[in-house]
Amino acid sequence: MQLQHIDNLWMLVCTALVMLIQIGFICLEDSQVRRKNSVNVAIKNMIDFAWLPVSFGCLVVWFWVYVCWRFFAMEPSHRLLPVF
Repeated sequence: MQLQHIDNLWMLVCTALVMLIQIGFICLEDSQVRRKNSVNVAIKNMIDFAWLPVSFGCLVVWFWVYVCWRFFAMEPSHRLLPVF
């Protein structure tokens, strides 16, 4: 296998582990609340799991547009760090 294929496989394994951690959080929080509130806790965790990629994506796009583009659009004499 090429190194890139191994890297992709490792990312898939890590993604699966994160999903299993989310299931573990549901089980942990479910055991700490009353039976009538367990559905609410599960729904809250699923909404958190669905909202995380959206919010992280917005943060990454904001950083790229407003920080990176402005940094690289400046003249080289105004930059704090040299670009190689």
